[in-house]
Order: sequence, then structure tokens, then C-alpha cells
Amino acid sequence: MFLGALVGAVVAFVLTLAFPENPDYGRLQVFGFLLLIGVAAGVALFSLLAILLDRVVGRKVHNVRADRVEVHEARVDENDTRTDTEMPESETSSEHNPPQLPPTTHEGNA
Repeated sequence: MFLGALVGAVVAFVLTLAFPENPDYGRLQVFGFLLLIGVAAGVALFSLLAILLDRVVGRKVHNVRADRVEVHEARVDENDTRTDTEMPESETSSEHNPPQLPPTTHEGNA
């Protein structure tokens, strides 16, 4: 819509300078009248164009369903007095390895 308003304003400016000056109205008045008409027409035309493009491109979009996966880390009790040497090797690693999720497929460009 903003682009339509901008194009309408440029067209109004070009039309103001394209025609000879009218003795009854100054160039600024003519530009004002053409600006009102040009901006309104530009917004309307570009809005219609956006709706038509959405309809054409919107047909290619596919809706997909995704499930939410929540991963919770295990907490160590404060009463657990084991040291690092007593813990199994899998618990002593400093890196957290989240469970591997299966690869997803993307349908279309959505």
C-alpha cells in the first residue's frame, strides 16, 4: 500500500509538470488535486494487486502439523553426596546431549 501511495505521488508530480500551466490554478494547487487522486488510486490498485498475488501464490502453500516436544533435564538432589569420581561416566560429562529428533520434511516453501 505504501508503494502504491509513493507511485501515485510520483505520477501526480509528473502529470503536474507534463501539462502547461493553467491561468485559473497554480501548479501547486494542481499538484495537490492530482496528489489526492493519485495516492488514493495508487493505494487501491496496489492493494488489489497484493490480494491477487496472495491468491495466486497462496495456492502453493501447504499447512503442516507439528508436535511440540519438551525436554526436561534431570535434577541432582542436594542430598546426593556422591563426588565426580563416584558418578558414572555418562553423568560426569559437562555437555548436555538432547535426544535426537527425526529429520523433518518441508512441503512447499512454507
